[in-house]
Amino acid sequence: MNTPVHRRCFALLLVAACLGGHAGAATLADFQTKAARSNTVLVLPDYPLTPEGLRTRADNAIKTADSALAALAAQDPAMLTFDGTFARFDAITSAVATCANQISTVAESHPDKAMRDAAREVEVKLESWSITLEYREDIYRVLKTFADTKPKLDSQQQRLMDIALRDYRRAGLTLPPVERQQVEQLRKRLSELEQQFSVNINEARAPLDFTLEELAGVPQTFLASPGVKQADGRYRVMPQVTWHTVAISENADNPETRRVVNIVRNQLAREKNIPVLAKLV
Repeated sequence: MNTPVHRRCFALLLVAACLGGHAGAATLADFQTKAARSNTVLVLPDYPLTPEGLRTRADNAIKTADSALAALAAQDPAMLTFDGTFARFDAITSAVATCANQISTVAESHPDKAMRDAAREVEVKLESWSITLEYREDIYRVLKTFADTKPKLDSQQQRLMDIALRDYRRAGLTLPPVERQQVEQLRKRLSELEQQFSVNINEARAPLDFTLEELAGVPQTFLASPGVKQADGRYRVMPQVTWHTVAISENADNPETRRVVNIVRNQLAREKNIPVLAKLV
């Protein structure tokens, strides 16, 4: 495919942001130029700022995708091409995936609970739409019709086509209608439970306070971070915060400190999530 791969490269953006204030430092445009050499588009993410903005963003993404999918399904079977079928389908679904990824970031990291709750709500909606898409016979029919012509494709095109058709098979599209509907509903229910499992972990709090000696080896940048040092002189680690856990697991000299943080992180929301896990199983 000649179209560039769209990716959100947060690491590069972070470097650009850090260096941007220094004279002669690299700019976003510099990184974009370098990204283009690897057939990559580098853009700043545009996050919704309100709960309603989250819902509107998702609704617009779904509406735009549905319109494009309708056009894809309405094509003349005799005029199908790779660009008009699998490549177009990939571009349509990738746009929705980009929206979902942004909203997922809000759900996992926004300090406002109202924003996190709204993002979780929207995530379920987008996931439900995605599952429903895997059972749209009109879309599958167009893709399968083109694939059945045994087109001559390059390796990347062939892989994209093979994976798309494989996903339809795994979704159970070839099952009898009644069974297929049951599978679709079960998958949507699983999606809801998975969201609840994640929400419980995301909302869990299990602060751990350590002495400076117990945190020997941990970088000063962590110890001086806002909210870490407590009034009694101890240092607070929040196991649900990934970078807190990484700072301890990769740097703390004391094995007991590392062990405690790791255990608490892996037991976050245990009481709430055991019943959810039982339903998932």
